[in-house]
Amino acid sequence: MNIIEPKVLKGFRDYLPKTMINKKKMISYIEKVFESFGFSPIDTPCIEYTEILLGKGGNETDKQLFRFNDNGGRDVTLRFDLTVPLARFIAQHYNELGVPFRAYHIGPVWRGENTHKGRYREFYQCDFDILGTESNLSDIEIIQVMYNSICGLIQSNNFCIHINNRIILNSLLEELGLLSKSVEILRVIDKIKKEPLDKIKSYLENLNIDKDNINKILDLVNLNDDNQNIIKYLSNKLGSNNEGVKNLNQVIEFSESIGIPNKCLKIDLSIARGLDYYTGNVFETILDDIKSIGSICSGGRYNNLASLYTTHKIPGVGASIGLDRLISALEELNKLENRFTTSDVIIIKMDNNFVKEYLKIAKVLRENNIKTEFFTDEKKIDKQLKYADRKGIKFAITNALNEFEKNIVKLKNLKDYSYIEGSLDEIINYLKVNIN
Repeated sequence: MNIIEPKVLKGFRDYLPKTMINKKKMISYIEKVFESFGFSPIDTPCIEYTEILLGKGGNETDKQLFRFNDNGGRDVTLRFDLTVPLARFIAQHYNELGVPFRAYHIGPVWRGENTHKGRYREFYQCDFDILGTESNLSDIEIIQVMYNSICGLIQSNNFCIHINNRIILNSLLEELGLLSKSVEILRVIDKIKKEPLDKIKSYLENLNIDKDNINKILDLVNLNDDNQNIIKYLSNKLGSNNEGVKNLNQVIEFSESIGIPNKCLKIDLSIARGLDYYTGNVFETILDDIKSIGSICSGGRYNNLASLYTTHKIPGVGASIGLDRLISALEELNKLENRFTTSDVIIIKMDNNFVKEYLKIAKVLRENNIKTEFFTDEKKIDKQLKYADRKGIKFAITNALNEFEKNIVKLKNLKDYSYIEGSLDEIINYLKVNIN
């Protein structure tokens, strides 16, 4: 029999326990933040009819679709993000849900794009959206969710949410007489932080834009100043009544009032977002300590996307945490918890005569929400302890004849090798305080 080589497709990866434990812990935290703002969980199929997804993200995204005919001959595609399926979802269930509707959706998506550090062809997104309102206050709520989520996930505020507005970009292009090419130009602007300047200029030249306008575009999108000075500049250039300028100004003003530090929210006119469906504010979040990984939480306002599926007007705004990219960043920064098991405690089989007693202790610990592993194999005690240490288990119960005769439990701290003894209830109370 031929042995099949164990391998995964390029752009896909297995999750070992260390990464998966951290991933599940992060998802649990994210869900708590989302629900604290009143967002409700939803789910949609991984596969949609191709007509639902095709053309919604732009030509570049269409080239990356995992598209095929299923066994019934239907033209279907794996979802490339969670926002387009959400627009279909709200259109289909509009009468059941009503608006405004706050939804969150955590799941995998697929894009056949070039892979590099932190970027895969299958990856998890954690989306949160407010549907059915055009209020700029909803955009501010989304930014607050972004801030609260990332602060907790990286345990610091060493990051910056870069914000821009598509209305501003379109107004600037209209002033240059280039509004008819806005979709293509915005796609190029979205590459400014990712590709060399000469390539950016080449892309714009290929759109038949003259050098003078190219320089004006680049000067505008590379404007670097504090938020208030940029607002003043834009107000003078486009008028203080420009909807995009007003929205940005309100976001900055209100974000300060809810405690988001100035360093964590920056107007950046080079932020365009590559997907075609954005219509207003757009956001990207960059980690201070590893900017090269790219944005780990992005999104924006999309007021027309649902209109493709319904006559109801359902504007929306939302963002998405790129969980796999964030995990890659934290791995590189050595900030992930170094655990290879979910067990808090291991019960060492010191004496085969007390297997029933070990099982009873394990049962009581689990009933008290203490994750407990019982070592079942026939191994020497030192090998059982080495196994626990390798897995990152912090505590071991090492009861033998002496402890059972005294009706006590002996608990060993595997990090500093200290011991404590006490009744089972006392040990349970100690563990509840000391396990993380």
